[in-house]
Amino acid sequence: MKVDPSLMGVIEHCKFKGYTAPEVAYTLAGNHGRQSVVLELAWPKRRFGIVLRNAREVEGWQVLSLSDALAFFGKRKAAKRKY
Repeated sequence: MKVDPSLMGVIEHCKFKGYTAPEVAYTLAGNHGRQSVVLELAWPKRRFGIVLRNAREVEGWQVLSLSDALAFFGKRKAAKRKY
């Protein structure tokens, strides 16, 4: 499946930092009557995912919108520069 072009910055950042490549269009199956959720990018072992907008709460996962993910990765980058 193709990656949305707006996510390429996140993918390039992860590649540059040597992070594990994310899975694209990862589906979290719904249970107990809940709808399934499709994450544009996901790191299942870390239970971390990114959606383009309107992040939802998913039990046991950290799911961020694209804008929140960019801020998250930016903070990590800035924190590492201080040391």
